Amino acid sequence: MSCLQGGVWHISREYEGIAEAGGVKDVVAGLATSLRRCGAAVTVVLPRYGFIDLDQLAAVKLPFRLHLALPAENRASKPAVREIEVYETKRQDVRIFLLDSAHTRDKGSVYTYTEEEELKMP
Repeated sequence: MSCLQGGVWHISREYEGIAEAGGVKDVVAGLATSLRRCGAAVTVVLPRYGFIDLDQLAAVKLPFRLHLALPAENRASKPAVREIEVYETKRQDVRIFLLDSAHTRDKGSVYTYTEEEELKMP
């Protein structure tokens, strides 16, 4: 097998040891570390869920923000703008970006809403 030249980006909801819910965490982490060992520059992009401890991951806040315009439900309304802060950390030489917004920061689990979240927003 020849090594990849350049870089590979994984966009995921899960990564082993950071955001875990099922088998996706293993697949993404396994692919990322294997490609990294092969010499590829690998970056993983994840949501920053509320249960992720940025200090424990030694994540560093980057000096810029993203502004995402989400389409409105109807054409007469303006798009909703979300501000996203970006944090960076590394795992086994894999660069990981965590995208932090109010929407993802309030999530207590990866795929489902918790009972506590449902009480806050039925």
